[in-house]
Amino acid sequence: MDQDEFVIFAELDREKFEDILEKLMQHFQNVRFGRQGDDWIWVNFAEGKIEIDTFHSTNLEVKGRRR
Repeated sequence: MDQDEFVIFAELDREKFEDILEKLMQHFQNVRFGRQGDDWIWVNFAEGKIEIDTFHSTNLEVKGRRR
């Protein structure tokens, strides 16, 4: 992932991962997630993808493509 292509919209508490995942799965059909060292959630939709992950932070970062 090229950091220059993404915008960080928010940082969320990593301890709330399960709550965040549950809410997203209630509202979106195409949600992928994992917890292997880093936590990540991807919400895919027709125009792109929102990524929520800890790849570059200890908090969950909410990221989307720069337009």
